[in-house]
Formats: sequence, C-alpha cells, structure tokens
Amino acid sequence: MNESEALIWSRSALLTLQQPSTQVFLSATASGKVEGVKAAKLATPFERTKLAAYTLGAMTPCMRLYAYIGKELQVFLEGGKIHPYKKWIDSYASEAPKSDQNRPENQISRMSLADLRNTWGDLSEQYTKEYEQCIEKMLLTEKAEKFDYGRLHKTLEQLSDFEKRANSRVVESGVLKGLNLEDIKRAGQRLILQDGCANFFQSVIRNENLHSDIHVLSYCWCDDLIRSSFSSGGIDGLDVHANEFMFQESLSTGEIVKKVESPIDKMLALWLVRAQV
Repeated sequence: MNESEALIWSRSALLTLQQPSTQVFLSATASGKVEGVKAAKLATPFERTKLAAYTLGAMTPCMRLYAYIGKELQVFLEGGKIHPYKKWIDSYASEAPKSDQNRPENQISRMSLADLRNTWGDLSEQYTKEYEQCIEKMLLTEKAEKFDYGRLHKTLEQLSDFEKRANSRVVESGVLKGLNLEDIKRAGQRLILQDGCANFFQSVIRNENLHSDIHVLSYCWCDDLIRSSFSSGGIDGLDVHANEFMFQESLSTGEIVKKVESPIDKMLALWLVRAQV
C-alpha cells in the first residue's frame, strides 16, 4: 500500500469512527449496554440475546472491511512480489472468512439460538404450571347434581383469560419474531396426523352427496401451519378458524392476529359456522 492510499483509507475510517452515532453505539456495546440498559438488568432471556447481536454488529463492519481491503491489496502481490504485509493481506483476502459457517450474521443466529430455546422452555414451563393451577381452581369441590350451563360458561371464561395472558407473554418475549413463512409451511407438512384422520376428511371431500364444508377450529396452531399440514395429506379447501402470524414480506413480525385465542372464541366461531348452514 502506498502512502496516498493508506492516507485515504485511514481518513475514511477515522471519519466513520468520529460520527457521534457510531461512537455512542460502540461505547455502549463495549460497556455491555443495550439501548442504554446494562445486560444484567434486561428482563427476559430473549432481550439478553441483543447484547450478543450488538457485539457482533459492532464487529461485523471491521471483519468485512478487512476482507475487502485484503482483496483489494492483492494487486500488490501479483507476480510474486515481496511485500512486508503479504501474510496479513493473504490472511484477510482468503475465502475462509466468507463461508456461510463463519459469516457474522450466522454467528449471531447461532449465539442467540440457545437463549431462544431457553426462553421457549421458560414459557412452556410457566404455561404448564399456570394451566394446572387454573384447572385446579375451576374444579368443583363437591359432586355436581345437574348440568350447570352458567357455571360452565363462567369456567370457560376463566380459562379464556388464562390463554390470552399466555399468548401475550409469547408475543412480548419475541420468540415468534423472524420466523420464515416457508419454514412454517414445511413444519406443517412434517406433522403426522392421527391414524385415519386424512382418510376420513378425504372421504368427506370425495362424497358428492354430502355437499359439506370442512371447518377447522384451533387456538393452539396458526392458520398457515394447519393448512400446510392438511394439504400434505391431500386435503385442501379448508375453512380454518385460527390465529395468524403477521408478516413483513416472508418474515414474521412477532405479532399475532388474534382470531381464536380461547375456548370462548372457539365456541363463538362454531356458532357463526352453524348460523351459515
């Protein structure tokens, strides 16, 4: 590298580092802060994954810049020329840092995966524990003498409130953010339906005398997952009543379009279906 080129690159790098926003970001990341909050004080495991992402975000421009500069400087090594920085140039111009395994963005994904799994594990454990507590509170302490519709409805309302709180926790945790629509569909295609399930629905579809529509109600699975699961069994044209993920292009935003969140919602959806018959 001659002196003029070195001066241009050094000035460019210095101007970038002198930007106030760059300095604030690098200083905060170096001190272990995410959006002004120390990593130790972040509320959830998912939020703590941001520190790893921010750290690699700070490192990525440097890694990519070195790779670019190394590639550009290889011209000075042509013809077997001896250069004092030959080892440095060869190292950063090599193909190894560019492989998918070593790409900084994939490092972020791998580093956050364990925390995402832990977050989902915590959510599942909390859901199971609170579900059992909810059911225990709803059970009668004495034997019922007759069917009590009013009490049943009130009990279902309590269960519905629990399900809605659980859904809100999932959304707030961020574990649904960034899911790829095609990955969701592939997951649905791999689901195994109960024995006889596909045959039953296929027989309904093929029976021209029934003139029946198939409605699927669920507050546990999303619309796209259900459709792809049935479609893999040759069952299409379903009327699905379920929650839906919100997407930007093909990636989920982490938000849920809440259509069927609870037993009460399922009951209302069933009434609407029956009213259309």
